[in-house]
Amino acid sequence: MMLARTFMPALAFVAAATLFPRTAHAQDTSAPPPPPAPAASAAPAAAPGEQAQDDSSTLRVCNGLHRDKSRDRETTTGLSIGCPEAVGLRGSEAHVIGATASEGAGLMFYAGGEEFGHRDRYWSSRDTYDLALGGGAAGLEGMLSGSLAYGFRAPVLPDEGPVIRAAASGYIMGDDAFYASLLELPQVQLGWQWSRGHAVIELAATTGVVLTGRFRAGDAETRQMGHGFAFGGHASLQVPWVRLSVEAEQLPSYDSLSAPVDVARGTLCAVAYPMAICADARAEQTRAIVGTSEPIVTAAYAGITLGFTGSN
Repeated sequence: MMLARTFMPALAFVAAATLFPRTAHAQDTSAPPPPPAPAASAAPAAAPGEQAQDDSSTLRVCNGLHRDKSRDRETTTGLSIGCPEAVGLRGSEAHVIGATASEGAGLMFYAGGEEFGHRDRYWSSRDTYDLALGGGAAGLEGMLSGSLAYGFRAPVLPDEGPVIRAAASGYIMGDDAFYASLLELPQVQLGWQWSRGHAVIELAATTGVVLTGRFRAGDAETRQMGHGFAFGGHASLQVPWVRLSVEAEQLPSYDSLSAPVDVARGTLCAVAYPMAICADARAEQTRAIVGTSEPIVTAAYAGITLGFTGSN
């Protein structure tokens, strides 16, 4: 009974508000009809030979610029080539200088890529990844690396401006010839970026905290990295047919040797959908203990990937 007394007035009010307006409208036939709503302006027809753009989404599949006309601003995701990834078979070669190692060629399944993006003119990102697994003359061979960087790009000029991002990066890779691992978190990227359509050019300096890392070349003792800051940079060029990326970094060590570990890598890809061919190279160098001496040892690692890429 208490619930009925509580909700009965509310139900009566809802019923009255629902029924009475309809009755009044039915009885008052002399009232003039409301003016017709103005017709929506038709969208301008696309020019001959030009496809109409779908404004229902501000995101484009596989990169590119998109103009959000309702907000009168550019909304961009993925400024690199049509699809910046490459998936296929990678032939590799490992070589060690300054130490004895099991060297030779290998064959791996590989997937990797680098993608830039910015959204709402200010938001900027850069993501990279490399995945590989196989084997060869140097035994079981594998690679797992990646980086995530997100921040801002100041629109100093219509197509370019300074970028600053917070990032994290890491990798683990190797075979019987060498081994390398790293965890760098956090990392800061500061540079300059130009982008137009599917083209991107970026130069940036990087620094970050090395939490842990290892490097071994051949029979040299394993170097231990960490307890300090890494310093380096990257340069990237991406156009619809070519992707070029170069990175270099100096890593701190905390073992018995005070020498830092220097790392450099580069990737060059040619893309013609659906095919992609990529060449990559990596070199890591430092002073290490080999027997009773402390020579400079270098592990060089290179490969060529023939595979596929996504559609434009």
